[in-house]
Formats: sequence, structure tokens, C-alpha cells
Amino acid sequence: MHELRQALALAVRELYRAGLITPVGGNVSCRAGRGYLITPSGRHKGRLAAKDMVWLDAGGRPVGLGKPSVEAGLHLAIYAKQPEAGAVVHSHGPLSILLGVTGTVISPVSLESVAFVDLPRVPFCLPGSEELAHAAGDALLHSPAALLVNHGAITVGSCLEKAVTLSHALEAAARLSLCLHLLKLPATRLEPDALWLLDSYGIR
Repeated sequence: MHELRQALALAVRELYRAGLITPVGGNVSCRAGRGYLITPSGRHKGRLAAKDMVWLDAGGRPVGLGKPSVEAGLHLAIYAKQPEAGAVVHSHGPLSILLGVTGTVISPVSLESVAFVDLPRVPFCLPGSEELAHAAGDALLHSPAALLVNHGAITVGSCLEKAVTLSHALEAAARLSLCLHLLKLPATRLEPDALWLLDSYGIR
């Protein structure tokens, strides 16, 4: 369990350094045995250590010290709908947020971008609400990621590394698409059959 706690703490600090989560915005979780580990509520994300991660039992109840993220219900809803999911990242990347609020679509101009062409958007719901949890859970059933309008983004992976990688890839795809939208320049787009290449990049 300590190794998993350490891996989660390292992942959170990586996302924080990349600007994908803020001191108090964003949360990350992973499966841990018959329960889950999740980031705590109200703590500076860039300063979290392994001991700060909160363990939830199989029913989603916190065990031991620490208060789980207010978005714990969102994570649990995704795990319930996707038994194969091993980790969930709820990011607050600025470019992903811009993508959501402007309605800009992802252009398939890079291998990373192709994975997010049909990115679902979840209308704004109050953070921590059951409405948000169910809407996000449904949105991710057929996509590796979803935009939470006026809120951020969420990615799901079979393991922690995969979910984190997807968060980085989504922000990169958002950057390219927003630049193209602003510059209004023509661009060569990849064909749908290029999707098989994504496996070699670890983003599908």
C-alpha cells in the first residue's frame, strides 16, 4: 500500500508542476486492493506526501485519517461504471478549460489529437454533486477523456500512469487546436485509420 501511496503522490506532484492541477483544484485517485486511494480535500496539491492520501473502502467510506476530495463521488461513479478502470485524473488544465468554455473542437492534426476528436462535454454541474458524478461517469463510457464545462477535464486509464499520460496528451491536443482556431490557418488532418498508431504512444 505504501508504494501505491507514493506513486499517487508523485503523480499528483507531476500534474501540479505541469500546471494541470492547481494548489486546491483537481484530484487524482487509483484502485487500491478492494478499495481506493484519493487525494485529500483542501490540501495544497504540490505539497502532498504518500501519507496524505486518503484510503476509501470498497463502499467509498474513508478509513483512517484525512478527508477525501469533495469529488470522491465522481471518481467512485466512474469506477462503478468501468470495472477495468484503474485510475482517474480530474485536471484543471487552463487550455482544457478554454476548450470546454469556447466549444472549440479537437482537430486531428497530431497523433495525440486523434484520440480526442469526439471528446464528450459535460455541462456544468456543482462540484461534488451526484449530478456531476453520474454525468461524468456516463461521458467516459465511450471515451478516454471528457471535458467538464467551466470546470476542467477528466481522464481514466487502466493504471495511474495511463490516466496521467492522457491528461498531458489532452492538454497538448487542446493547445494545438486552440492555436489553429485563433490563427485560422489551414492544416493537414490525420485520417481515422491512423488511430492504430496511438497504441505505440501509450495514449489509447
